[in-house]
Amino acid sequence: MRAPARRSPGPSHDTGPGLHLSTPGGARASPGTKTPPGPTCPEQAPRTDPAEEPWAPHPATSYVLCTDPGDRLLIVQAAGIGTWHLPGGVVEAGESPLDAVRREAREELGLVLDLVPDDLLGTEWAQARREGARDRIVFLWAGPMLSAADTDRIALQERELSAWRWADTGEAQRLLHPAVAARIRTPLQWPGRVTYQETRNGRTDPP
Repeated sequence: MRAPARRSPGPSHDTGPGLHLSTPGGARASPGTKTPPGPTCPEQAPRTDPAEEPWAPHPATSYVLCTDPGDRLLIVQAAGIGTWHLPGGVVEAGESPLDAVRREAREELGLVLDLVPDDLLGTEWAQARREGARDRIVFLWAGPMLSAADTDRIALQERELSAWRWADTGEAQRLLHPAVAARIRTPLQWPGRVTYQETRNGRTDPP
């Protein structure tokens, strides 16, 4: 699940697999939270994505894959419900998917990511999982390889996130909801070679 490291901001650094918790002022606290018993898809979480509602004007989401020198993936934990997902979120009305993922990185992590259009890895059509909800388009972007200096600057958005951590391939598959983990299960394409897939929930079959 390697994200191309064409913009490595600094030297190699192993932050360890432990949790990094949100505390007042964005400081990091000692690890100590428990992993939830089972993953819940962030796109169905109670808190919830506006794009999952029938009145949503812009049903699209945009996420970023950031790695460390050990090829581990940065994942974040939703506040309150404890589920793990990729940094990112809903594309707001009047906003492009690229602008959305840049904004989400700033808001959720306190990081300014130098993402460009060629960093798009793939798009997915995700069928709604319940009646009345809307189908959505998911955009997945290749983020940079983060250095020690980068991770030291992470300041979580306390209202939405409670922790972040590095996860290797096995941990990511275990912690992320299967619908999210499926997006990073196969080797990723290099920027400029965009993949497309469809995720159906069985309510309808392709023509």
